[in-house]
Amino acid sequence: MNGRRGLTNILLAVIAGVLLFGREAMTSGLQGLAIVAGVIFVTWLVLLAVGAILSWIGSEWRAAKNTEDRLGVVFATLAGCMLTPLGAYALWLWVSGAENPLREAVFSPLGYAWLGLLLILMAGYALVGAKNGILWLSEHSSEVPGIVGHRLRLLWWGYFEFLGGPVTFPIREWRNRSEAGAGTAAKVASSAFVTVIGLIVSMMTASLTVLAGYGVLSTFGIVG
Repeated sequence: MNGRRGLTNILLAVIAGVLLFGREAMTSGLQGLAIVAGVIFVTWLVLLAVGAILSWIGSEWRAAKNTEDRLGVVFATLAGCMLTPLGAYALWLWVSGAENPLREAVFSPLGYAWLGLLLILMAGYALVGAKNGILWLSEHSSEVPGIVGHRLRLLWWGYFEFLGGPVTFPIREWRNRSEAGAGTAAKVASSAFVTVIGLIVSMMTASLTVLAGYGVLSTFGIVG
């Protein structure tokens, strides 16, 4: 009942406004009210997003355990602070009718700042990766030959397993199904399906091998 009464009061107020001020004045007033409401709603959404982002930054900063993690949070924050206005600028260019808004935004001063920050971030990650790699090599130098040999053997036998896919794939599938306790019908059906997959993989491996060999021979001028 109270809801109906409130709606009735609103309608009566609109009718009274039309009678007192005219239809055009009331229409423009309602349009202005709608614009104000829209601006307030958009502002509320922006503030909500900013609050969520600040909360995320704070939680990530508190969770950071060392300087490297804190630098990552700082770089992510700076990247977001630059990327957001860059995206807004590109959107404004698109609305304004720019022919290539993304290109114009990227090659603007804001875009150059974003690219510079991205390059600094990539260089920082490269330096950290190189530092960690050197430290790992200095601590595990005696294990490197064994690791390299193991990886090479995996690649070598993996290549031949792919090349012989119609044979190796169903053998492996039959063994896995047998260890899982599957019945004969399930093993036969699964192995038949895997045989087809192995045939496709084998043909692709052989084709790539031929193309790679032809490319190497062409590079050295052995074949035309």
